[in-house]
Parts: sequence; structure tokens; C-alpha cells
Amino acid sequence: MIKATPLILILLVGCTRTEHKERKTGLFDNDLTRFLEHFQKIENGKTNLNDLGVLGFDLRAHNIELIEGVDAFKTIYGPEAFRNIDPSKMREMLADFNRYKLIRIPYRNIVTVEDRFYFSTKEEIKTGDDVNLSMVIMDNQTVIYHAVQHLKINEREVDYAFAQGLLDIFEDLVTPTKAIKDLVEKWKE
Repeated sequence: MIKATPLILILLVGCTRTEHKERKTGLFDNDLTRFLEHFQKIENGKTNLNDLGVLGFDLRAHNIELIEGVDAFKTIYGPEAFRNIDPSKMREMLADFNRYKLIRIPYRNIVTVEDRFYFSTKEEIKTGDDVNLSMVIMDNQTVIYHAVQHLKINEREVDYAFAQGLLDIFEDLVTPTKAIKDLVEKWKE
């Protein structure tokens, strides 16, 4: 009975793993509600770089991505946008492309909690926000386009499999031995 006690304990217990993915700028004390409220105050064709500063957007803050010219267009429209352009007109178009800047401001705060009960169940809960704010600025002056991509994450996944946790543990223990055995068998052939 004493030898079986560790096995019984493993069957009855489990473990919890928590993963936290975040990407923040420090703007608005990383408060997503304030962040989005201030972003909604931007007006296309009216808001300029000075106004962005007044609204609280420090474009030199951590994790803000600034993409200029052709790279900005490739990011927005994809490389396919340049496939049908007449090469003889490319020189003229480069001057126009260089008038544009794309500014992307990320906000990510996602928590994943995984509970595993070794005998039969694995439950994973993922919650949080994944937000990307984009602004296109023309001639270093005026915001001509801005958009919010907000993915609200609230997922729950439960997997049931009889003794799956134990099988995973045993597989981890046995796999190196099995791999060596398989290799030896292949050499014999």
C-alpha cells in the first residue's frame, strides 16, 4: 500500500500553469479604456501631430511602430499592391509614397491559465485584449486615416481523455529510451 501512495497522489492532483502575454506602450498608464477614449477623439483630415501630443499620444513611447513610405504601403495593402504598377512610373510614385507614415500602437494583455488534472482533464482559459491602433499621417502633418483593431479574447477549452495526463508523463519518461531503441533497430536492418 505504501508503494501505491505516490501513484494515487499523482492521480488526484494536478498543476496550474499561467502565462501572461503583454505588449504595452506606457501611454495613459496602460489603461485600455482611457487609451481608446483618447484615440476616438482623433479626426481624419483635422488632427495633426501637435494635436496628437495634446491628446496624450507620445509617438516616441515604448513599442510604438513607425513605418514610412513604401514600407507603410506594403504593410497596409500587402506586397500584392505593387504587382501591377508600371515600372516606368515607379520613380514618380516614390515621391508620393514618401509623404505617408504609418503609426501602429499595440496593446496586448492576455492571460492564459491551464489547469491539468493528471488523470483525465485539461482546462485552458484565455482572457484579455489584443488591440492595434493604426494611424496614417500625410506630409508629417495630418492624420488622414485611423482605425482600431480590437480583439476581445474570452476562450475556454476543456479536453477530456482517460488517463491522458498520466500517459503524457510516462511518454516523457519513456520517449528517450524508446528513441534509442528505435534507432538501434533501424541500424540492425
